Amino acid sequence: MRIDTCIVISFYDERPTEDLVRLLRQLRHDASQSEFAVRVVVNSTRGDPLVLPPDLSATTVDIRENSGFNIGAWHHGWSRNPGFRFYIFLQDECEIVNPAWLSRYKTWLSNESIGLVGESLLSWSNWSEFKQKWPEATRECTAI
Repeated sequence: MRIDTCIVISFYDERPTEDLVRLLRQLRHDASQSEFAVRVVVNSTRGDPLVLPPDLSATTVDIRENSGFNIGAWHHGWSRNPGFRFYIFLQDECEIVNPAWLSRYKTWLSNESIGLVGESLLSWSNWSEFKQKWPEATRECTAI
């Protein structure tokens, strides 16, 4: 089966690596891991290599100048890795909280009327609560 999804994770090298390591381990243990490739793009102020624990040493890592914040890292990640059908852009602070997350993203991303699908900062909240508290932020959004 051809891998059709690339997950691009942005990381800033002035931050500790604990969140990134946790996320990479979550992805590695994901039951659907054969369905995606992972690439970490480091926004670097120093140019030093990213040191990961031995169990994550096979992770593909790109080091780039710290410009453009997360968007710059994500652009670097997808533009250097063409040919995937889907690209999912995460920050190192993300946490996988739904075991069906990948299939849900891919379902929404397959709908040509949807232009962008994103993460939520509010894992404690459901979509109804979010819309109630922040209606101005949800006018153009569709929940996964």
